[in-house]
Amino acid sequence: MILAWYPPVSDGGATVNGYAVTPYVGTTAQPRRVLNSTATIAVVRGLRNGVTYRFTIAARNRYGIGTASPKTSPITVSVPTSPGPPTATRIGRGHLSVSFTDAAANGATIIAYKAVCQSSNGGVTRHQNRTLGPIGVKTLTPGKIYTCTVRATNKYGSGPWSSPSNEATA
Repeated sequence: MILAWYPPVSDGGATVNGYAVTPYVGTTAQPRRVLNSTATIAVVRGLRNGVTYRFTIAARNRYGIGTASPKTSPITVSVPTSPGPPTATRIGRGHLSVSFTDAAANGATIIAYKAVCQSSNGGVTRHQNRTLGPIGVKTLTPGKIYTCTVRATNKYGSGPWSSPSNEATA
């Protein structure tokens, strides 16, 4: 889970030298993560898949940890959502480009997208993985009609498949 925040308006009379991030499940505080960095963005590790968290952040200086922020909105750590409906476009003989709207990561960075193109009239099925879209799918059967679907994967697993794309001739 990546969290980002603004630095405090006041440093309490000493330079900020870190932050403390406290995850909550419901009203129960989980172990606090003390960050020895003045960066206002951090990866919070050790969260459980499928669990909804809220977070507080507090600045730290040589006098200790300051007052925590209000809790964030609820965030569920999970597999990504389905990408938006894809569009398949012929870009060469037996080669389609599959574009789509990114999936919501749901608390963990998306590490891959997979596009699968299937034919409705006898062409071979092919797939391709990439970290970003659009995705080119090659060596499809020229002249055959295809629809493509896409799904996203993060460290918790793969999310649901998108709805099918428009029909495109390879």
